[in-house]
Amino acid sequence: MAFNDDLCGALDNGDLRIAFMPTFSLHARRPVRFHFMARWSSRRSGILEYEEIKGPCERLGLRESFWDHYVERACSALALWRLHGKSLPVLSLNLPPRYLARRQLARFIDRMLSWYAVDPALLEVRLPSADVMALNPLESVSLSALRSMGIALGVAGIERLDQLPRVFATVRPDTLLFDTQNIRRMLPYGDYPGNGLARLLAPIKLVTRRIGCTLAVDGISSLTDCSEMINAGFEEFQGPFIGDPISSLTVERYYI
Repeated sequence: MAFNDDLCGALDNGDLRIAFMPTFSLHARRPVRFHFMARWSSRRSGILEYEEIKGPCERLGLRESFWDHYVERACSALALWRLHGKSLPVLSLNLPPRYLARRQLARFIDRMLSWYAVDPALLEVRLPSADVMALNPLESVSLSALRSMGIALGVAGIERLDQLPRVFATVRPDTLLFDTQNIRRMLPYGDYPGNGLARLLAPIKLVTRRIGCTLAVDGISSLTDCSEMINAGFEEFQGPFIGDPISSLTVERYYI
């Protein structure tokens, strides 16, 4: 009960902490995208990531309050960065399907973008591939509305290659984010990551180039990971070896 009261108070007071995970572009040779992360520093439970917060929010009926706050903090961060630089990175947000099912969602996000004078092209809504496979009509309508506003769409966590036709047909993503472990598990038995990954991705790249989709990979934890994924043909890279989550001030100081 005390945990629930603390969480309600944190949302009311805007006490969620935010951090930004950099995504490095091989072409630009700098971070061009940051994954927006919400955290809550609970007096009782320590620092909780948003994955640990969203469950209690659902049970308490605070889903819209939490995600509204999340979207608004993202827009305010972009507005602040605009004061310090001209070349702004894209901010990637994870939004769950239940939030996408909210009526008037596109209108709310459009209002936040207008209030903070943020270019919609600087936002990317990212969905797990499993959620894309299970989108209902209302959620699909919301995604289409966001796309029409100029907001980019990303799909993360591809686990099987046979998911891709459905993903391309449903979302037509601007960014396709693989995980290093998942992509290695897709290799045929006995094939080596070096050449095997390039052969595996070759037909996928034909599609992504045609629709203007960027191939990205998460989970880069070593120089070996980085080298293998560059040789495989990925264009953007994210993970501990690339950079840990950083503060808004660090983004302003070193990347804008």
